[in-house]
Amino acid sequence: MLEKTKVANTIELAKEIGDPVSAKILLFGEYSVLFNSDALVMPYDGFQGQLKLGGKETKSHLEIMKFYNFLKTQSFSFIDLHKLEESLDLGLYFDSSIPIGQGLGSSAALTARIFSEYCNVKGDISEDELKSHLGLLESLFHGKSSCFDPLVCYLNKPINKRMNILKIQKFKKQVYLV
Repeated sequence: MLEKTKVANTIELAKEIGDPVSAKILLFGEYSVLFNSDALVMPYDGFQGQLKLGGKETKSHLEIMKFYNFLKTQSFSFIDLHKLEESLDLGLYFDSSIPIGQGLGSSAALTARIFSEYCNVKGDISEDELKSHLGLLESLFHGKSSCFDPLVCYLNKPINKRMNILKIQKFKKQVYLV
């Protein structure tokens, strides 16, 4: 009976988890944003990533295992480690077209999706808490995170950082990146 339940749960869960997340493009302020300079970053849906199950043999699954092991050593009570572990047992991986190491936010996108899917904070979360949580999670990849990139990926909105204040940017006309 237990085996049938496991198979049924696997079939039920063997699909995409949540919505895809877009890459980001930092229009100005790359690297200097870590030193409190102004910056403008926008989501870019030309590259996207999505959490999926069934990829135990993928490099991405191994990277998420490292991420999980990192989380276990920290006191990040805002992530449901049990739920994440269950997904990893089912072969959780990040299926992504976002180039790694090119400044388009592959780690930010993964961070945003992990937070979105496995956050166990109930109710509203303040902007400061959201930035703090995302920055802590992304710190595995970069040591220090401005939280700016994963925030843009999480919200899927352009953000302007001016004089250390983050503001969702609204454009009067449609902006096209080619």
